[in-house]
Amino acid sequence: MRRLALKERCEDVKRELSQILAVLDPRETRKLHVVCTPSFYLDHFVQVDDLNSFCSALETKYVSGGGNLPGFVQSVLSGGGAANTAISLSRLGLSSHFIGRTSELGYHVLKFFAENSGVDIAHVKTDGRLGQTLALEIGEQRINVMLNDVGSNYDFAFDSLRDTDLELIENSQLVTVHDWGTNVVGGTDLAVKTFAYAKQYNVKTYFDSADPSPRVHDLTELYESVIASTNLDMMSLNQNELEKHTGEATLERAIAFRHRVVSRVDYHTPWYAASIDDSVTAFPAYDVELHRSTGAGDAWNSGNIFGELLGLAPALRLCLANAVAGYYVSSRRGVHPTIDDLVAFVKTEKLRPLPAEVVSVAK
Repeated sequence: MRRLALKERCEDVKRELSQILAVLDPRETRKLHVVCTPSFYLDHFVQVDDLNSFCSALETKYVSGGGNLPGFVQSVLSGGGAANTAISLSRLGLSSHFIGRTSELGYHVLKFFAENSGVDIAHVKTDGRLGQTLALEIGEQRINVMLNDVGSNYDFAFDSLRDTDLELIENSQLVTVHDWGTNVVGGTDLAVKTFAYAKQYNVKTYFDSADPSPRVHDLTELYESVIASTNLDMMSLNQNELEKHTGEATLERAIAFRHRVVSRVDYHTPWYAASIDDSVTAFPAYDVELHRSTGAGDAWNSGNIFGELLGLAPALRLCLANAVAGYYVSSRRGVHPTIDDLVAFVKTEKLRPLPAEVVSVAK
């Protein structure tokens, strides 16, 4: 009975969200300013159907002295949590701004990917190196293994921000810091000082560490300086990130993690998302055909941020975030949705069932 009641409630949330989105005034959403920093990559995707066959073929070519492995579907897209979130937010109709550092070539690449979204890239520094990623998306679940050259994403710190960047943050509604895991030199400093600066102007703060495994020895400092700070309002976690922070990727562990911090914890998985504050709200993911997994969290973050700035109730916000992510991962072209896209998506796409362990605690 409880599962049936939850399913009916989720359908009610979908209907309410589609109605809210359908009447949004783009002149009002453009008044919402979000600043995203500091990561941008050029992502090169290679689809690998079967890991064992791929590894065997790779070894055979290596042993024979090299050669070509034909037949792999490949694509090139914008990467980096900050840049992708900014692009997605702009596609949704917000005024989003990306601050980061890359090379002159990297700036032109970013401009190419950003030109149809309207995102502001005027604050991008071009005196650095382009970060690049080779992403192997493996099997039906598109499990991604990424080979990174982090470029200037390695050392972007608070002192990388100029006066005009700080002024932009002052006048925004929310600022996000992404990809701490690859920002080895500047990541903690950037998050600590950016969030402290933002709170002086009542700007909301949002943090997504991305995969922290390259820096497990720094996790204690991150927790004490950033995650447990009163300057952080929202922390976004996926399964891999939660496991690295707590040792296990379960909703129970996410709830326990939230009890140790001040900020709200927003946890997202391929099956559901949960918003954990004084109470726990869970909402199922959309049951879509998967064409990519890399970048799903960035799309999810943009929907979550949009819902936050719209002042949506947790279930509506999670429904929106899951819809933005669902649209993106099911897009063959790897494009982020507009509001019109989302209205149609929410009306037509079905939800996955909530796992049993989630049903027992879902609000």
